[in-house]
Amino acid sequence: MRNASLTSSISSILRHSEIEASGAKSLSVAGRAALLACDSAGRLIGRRSSAWHPANTPHPRPILRRTIDILRKRGLVYVKQIGGTREARLTKVGKWYARTLCGALADDCFSTEKGSRA
Repeated sequence: MRNASLTSSISSILRHSEIEASGAKSLSVAGRAALLACDSAGRLIGRRSSAWHPANTPHPRPILRRTIDILRKRGLVYVKQIGGTREARLTKVGKWYARTLCGALADDCFSTEKGSRA
């Protein structure tokens, strides 16, 4: 069972009366990273290669086209073509998943920080 302070850190990231997206934690590590990168940058840019990159933000690793395809099939991102460039943006459900993942990261940081003080 969750500690009350941990639950409050998730609820501060989620909207009022919003529950966690249960499927968010079942995403692959690459899927989670792609969702969070897209959320923080606002969009991902994909050119003719098979890699995607956050817009105007340095990212240590490119995001594979396969990862974006999986997120698109799950309804978490949508892709549109603008000239020779493709853009991936989060859907409403994708934003909800990203908020849930941010809450989980906050919980992890909080529990790690609390454990290091003991």
